[in-house]
Parts: sequence; C-alpha cells; structure tokens
Amino acid sequence: MLLETALWIGVYDAEDRQALLGLFTGLKVGTNRAREFTTYIDEICQRDACRPAGLLQGLGVPTVLADGQLSGPQKLDSVRRVLRQARYPQLSTYEQRFQEAVRRLRLPPQISLRPPPYFEGQQYQVTLSFGQRQELQQYAQRLLDAAGHEALDVLLELL
Repeated sequence: MLLETALWIGVYDAEDRQALLGLFTGLKVGTNRAREFTTYIDEICQRDACRPAGLLQGLGVPTVLADGQLSGPQKLDSVRRVLRQARYPQLSTYEQRFQEAVRRLRLPPQISLRPPPYFEGQQYQVTLSFGQRQELQQYAQRLLDAAGHEALDVLLELL
C-alpha cells in the first residue's frame, strides 16, 4: 500500500480503517487510482455526512470485493464506477442516458459521437473515419438517418 494512502487511512477510527484497508488491499490499486478513490470517498462523506465504512457498505463494495466471479480488474472497474456514480449522480445519469441513446442510433464504429465535457455545452462532436469515397457517402447517409431517429431527441435534451 502506498504511504500517502496509509496516512490517509490512519486518520479514521478502527472500523473505517478496516473497511478502507480491505478496499485498497483487495483491489491492489496504484497511486493514481488510490488518489481518485480517496478523493471520491472524502468528498462523498463530507457531502453526505457519512463515514467511509458506512459508505462502502451502502454502495455494496464488500460484495463486489468478495465476488469470486469477477477478476481483479473487473472489481476495480466496478468499484470505481460505483464511487464515481455516488460522487457525481447527475453526471452519471447523463452519461448513461447518452450511452443508451447512442446505442439506439446504431452508428457504425467509424462514426463517433462525443458530448461536450460534463454535458456543459450546446454541441456534440461527430468524428468519422473513412478511406474511400463510397465509405464517406455511406457514413454520411447513416448520419442523415440518425438525424431523424427519436434517440436524437434524447441526446438534444441532455444539452
């Protein structure tokens, strides 16, 4: 475990230390991920007036850590997603709605659609990759088709 993380854990009482120690040793997080997790946990606990042990339990983190069906990286991603959703609930909802609407558009992988950062803007960015005139024409038609799809209305509501 990293010294910075150990020092951060040390300021908490025994129950919280045990929960945090289980989190960090169970996931074998690196420096950047440890910093990200400690920031999320601190900010959530300050906002919601809770303790780390209660927060982690309430979010189901011990269950994820004990899940034998998940690999280490899958557990890490799952815990990160849960903490991020708890820290940024509205942004997470927007991101989920965005992903669902983009899936419904059924755009090929050569066409990517990106929202403005944090959904704080008024325009999406579309990028497409092609190597032949025919591909460009095909993808342009797919974009035109998407412009008439009801999922586009959902995307526009997110702005």
